[in-house]
Amino acid sequence: GWKALGSAELNQTRFDFLKAALIKDWQNATKERPYTQVLSALQNTLRSGRWPRATLASALTPVTLADLKDFQAKVFNHVAVKGMLHGNIDAADTAALAELLNDTFTLRNQTPHRASARTVSTALIHKVVIDHNDASIVIHIQDADDSFSSRAKSMLAAQILRPEYFRELRTEQQLGYVVSANNQAVVKRSGITFIVQSPAKGAGYLEAATIEFMDRFLAYFAGMEDAEFAQHKAGLIARLLEAPKNLGAQSQLYWRDLLDDHLSFDSRQQMADLIEQLTKAELSTFFASVRERLSGDRLIVFSTGQFEDEPSRGMQL
Repeated sequence: GWKALGSAELNQTRFDFLKAALIKDWQNATKERPYTQVLSALQNTLRSGRWPRATLASALTPVTLADLKDFQAKVFNHVAVKGMLHGNIDAADTAALAELLNDTFTLRNQTPHRASARTVSTALIHKVVIDHNDASIVIHIQDADDSFSSRAKSMLAAQILRPEYFRELRTEQQLGYVVSANNQAVVKRSGITFIVQSPAKGAGYLEAATIEFMDRFLAYFAGMEDAEFAQHKAGLIARLLEAPKNLGAQSQLYWRDLLDDHLSFDSRQQMADLIEQLTKAELSTFFASVRERLSGDRLIVFSTGQFEDEPSRGMQL
């Protein structure tokens, strides 16, 4: 397996097949649902080292088998390994794997490349051209930083916002069949993300409807009973601390912490503890900042569909 990464013989027939399949897969991204494409564009815009799939397809088109062989020789010449073992293993298993890796690769201590999130410090807009009649919009309100404290606030905020946003824009106003308020993360920096795909109204209207919703929501939250607020916290904490269903799910949780250099591997428990400590007053202040930033420091990614109106405030990306 691992030896094949650095020394496998590459033949033209296999190369041509895999290259064509990958290009086709990337090109098929234009057939995805509009809101999915707009969410992907949000990540492309804010995450370093991430590229639109159409750009990747164009970049791969001229690549030859010789190019890939040259890349293969260079990339595995100096390798750093980051990993962990858990489950039914012991120290001897760990030592054997370490020996195998040292025999297979030329291992070096290297500083890994880390993706970063662009800071949204002004009003930004990004238009995506999608061949579909529906308009779609994503409004992203970025957290102040990537701390657990900030993540806890936006996670709980999304938990409380989500049903009300759906009820108003989907059930009552019938603006679209895709309506959601999520806690969307870009690298380790999360935030509140409003998502709508609409066959009825354009992106400019959907932005205004979201701002008007938030105005009403501030009054709604101010009148929320303490018991209901506590129920929201309890439900979110229960989901965070839910036991993994299998070893693979547990591995994914460990791996996420490892990638974040969170080597105590207890991020979910820390988040749950911070959420438990949050007060209604703190969330009220947070919601007020979300409303303020809807008219200021936010990123809107949208497609117009069959409509002409679109968000206009902000620097075009």
